[in-house]
Amino acid sequence: MDIRKKVLILLVSLIGVTSCRQEITPLEIVQKSVLSHGGLENWDRIKTLSFTKKTIIYNQDGSVNKQHLQDQFFNFNDGKKPLSVFQQTLFLIS
Repeated sequence: MDIRKKVLILLVSLIGVTSCRQEITPLEIVQKSVLSHGGLENWDRIKTLSFTKKTIIYNQDGSVNKQHLQDQFFNFNDGKKPLSVFQQTLFLIS
């Protein structure tokens, strides 16, 4: 069997295998994310969560139009529902 036939058989096999892949549901995505970040038990133990969110809006030429920074803080009473949410917003316009 020449190399072209082998490559063609390999490509057809790969297409067949990848086309049989099942779609993943949004719930499965969240479950995999929680597992890869310590599991649900560890997430339920969290008392506070804070992070800075940065959003950048660009002009058509690629230059920065606006930069939006948000400092987020969540305080959880039972590990599930936030007691309070505080955020500070800063707009930088260039």
